[in-house]
Amino acid sequence: IRLKDYAKRIPITRIAIVNDDLSGFTRIPMEFGKSADRKQNTLAYAKLIESGNYTSVNTGTAGAPSATTVGELRKLMRKRTALGATGATARPLNLTPKILIVPPEHEVVALALKATIYPATASDAKDAQFQDLVVVVDAALTNANKWYMAADPNSYEGIVYNYLAGENGVVLDTFYSQDDGNLIVQARLAFTVNVVDSKALAYNAGV
Repeated sequence: IRLKDYAKRIPITRIAIVNDDLSGFTRIPMEFGKSADRKQNTLAYAKLIESGNYTSVNTGTAGAPSATTVGELRKLMRKRTALGATGATARPLNLTPKILIVPPEHEVVALALKATIYPATASDAKDAQFQDLVVVVDAALTNANKWYMAADPNSYEGIVYNYLAGENGVVLDTFYSQDDGNLIVQARLAFTVNVVDSKALAYNAGV
């Protein structure tokens, strides 16, 4: 695993600090943190959507999220076997499908499938398979059709964040420039994200 360094810095003059009546500079750490979160999110989704993660064994029949299509991805994930296992040794890993990941275009449908209701009739009841799923909606999924499923990360890791030892996120540094005396506020992040096992992922091309 090879980490990559990301950094941003803001120079602040002494006059700007004196004139900061609204304490605007106190928000800099928070804004740096938000920016780092967005960067990590973008990189993670770029890994999620890589076509190399998906083959016939974890790709469902194309269609919008529904009882049928979600159920198919759950079945595919449950039946995944250990790497290299064949024949009698190919016992299912029985992975637990946990996270339904959709673009904003599928948000309403996914949340409707997930919603817990008190049905007036049996036909109104929600499919039980959705009650243990967590719905994640993210605009980083720019394809309006494609959606994904991930296993419970507590039982089987698919996508993993990696940080420099002792730095579990963005680190802030402050120092004074030797050139002009300005205060430099710098945020740095040593980070990478990797798909460690695509068996924890499943995919549907949507419609």
